[in-house]
Amino acid sequence: MKPLPLAAALLFWAAAPAAAHRITPGTAGFTDGLQHPFGLPAHIMLILGVGLLLGRHDVAAWRLPTYAFLAGLTAGLAGGPLAMTPALDARLAVALLALAVLLGGMVALARPLPSLLLLALGALTGFGLGLDSAPEGGTLQQTVGALAGSGFAMIFALLNAAMLAQYAHGRIGRQAWQKIGVRIVGSWIAAAGIMVLALQLR
Repeated sequence: MKPLPLAAALLFWAAAPAAAHRITPGTAGFTDGLQHPFGLPAHIMLILGVGLLLGRHDVAAWRLPTYAFLAGLTAGLAGGPLAMTPALDARLAVALLALAVLLGGMVALARPLPSLLLLALGALTGFGLGLDSAPEGGTLQQTVGALAGSGFAMIFALLNAAMLAQYAHGRIGRQAWQKIGVRIVGSWIAAAGIMVLALQLR
């Protein structure tokens, strides 16, 4: 696929509004939670962005930021159902897109980052994703199940993105084109985030 049509497809795909997900009646909620992060483009961009950013560093450098992501995600998932309001949800959608632009830009630049900055980005991304995953409707048991499913899916996706970056940057693999591919993905994330932000801020 040529870059222009692909960028256009990403733009329209990413333009879907972020919103809390609904729990399917009669289910435990866990399956709905597993699917939730992959149904919101902003979430996918964030998970890919932070995963690729962490994975381009040595494993020792991104272990603590991954724990920070987990801690932030847990806090966000726990606080989301209590804290989220329509006004906060609208602001959070803009903030998450801006964070996706930042992460995508850093991946595209491919510069090593200080450990403290990686730690802060991991925690902030996890917290934002957790807050934006608050489910609507359902019983307490279904809500807990949905939150657990969302958390599991996000951590799984983050680790896979980080391992992909590890492979591409020569810790495992050796092909230069793989490094370029990771930077291209980062630039697409940043470009899609900028375009959607521009549309929302208008």
